[in-house]
Amino acid sequence: GGRVLAGAALAPTAGGRKTVIGIVDSGDLSRRVSTDLPSDEIGRLAATFDTLLERTEQAMARERQFTADASHELRSPLTVIKGEISVALSRERTAQAYRATLSDLELSVDEMCVMVEDMLTLTRASAKQAPTRIGPIDVGILVSQIKTRMDVIAEAKRIDLLSSQSGTRPAMVYGDRLRIQRALTNLVDNALRYTQEGG
Repeated sequence: GGRVLAGAALAPTAGGRKTVIGIVDSGDLSRRVSTDLPSDEIGRLAATFDTLLERTEQAMARERQFTADASHELRSPLTVIKGEISVALSRERTAQAYRATLSDLELSVDEMCVMVEDMLTLTRASAKQAPTRIGPIDVGILVSQIKTRMDVIAEAKRIDLLSSQSGTRPAMVYGDRLRIQRALTNLVDNALRYTQEGG
C-alpha cells in the first residue's frame, strides 16, 4: 500500500523531469515546469524552479541587448577612426595636420575606452551602475569637435554636414562628457548613415 501511495504522490515528478530535460536540451527558457502540476510540495518546488528560469531568461535577454547596443556604439568611433586614418594616409601632410588627426583619433579612443570600462563593470557586478564623471561641459564646443571628426565620413558620402550656434554665450550643461559625446556621435553617425548621397 505504501508503494502504491508513494508512486501516486511522485508520479508528477516524471512529467516535470521530462519538461526539465526538454528545456535543457532545447535551450528554450520560455518554457515552464509547474504548468500542469498540482499545488503541493512538488508543485511549489517546480514553481521555484520556474522563478529561476524566468530570472535566467531575463538576464540572458539583458545580455543580448547589451551586446547589440555595444556593437552599435562601437561602430561609430571605429568608422571615424578608419575614415580619419584613410584621409591622413591619402597624401603627405604637415606635422601640424597629423597632430590634429591624432587629436581627433584620441577622442574616438576615449569613447571606446569608456565603453570597454562599462562592459567590464557590468561583467564584474551586473547590478551596479558604471561610474560616471560629472562636470561642466560646453555642448557647443563638443558639437563642433564632433562635426570636425564626422566631416571625414560626410565628405566620403558627399553629404553636407552643417552645424550652427546662436549667440556667443557657451551652452553649458553638467554631465558625463564622454557619454554625452558618445550619444551625439551616434546621432550624427545615424544621420549620415541614412541620408542619401549628396544630401
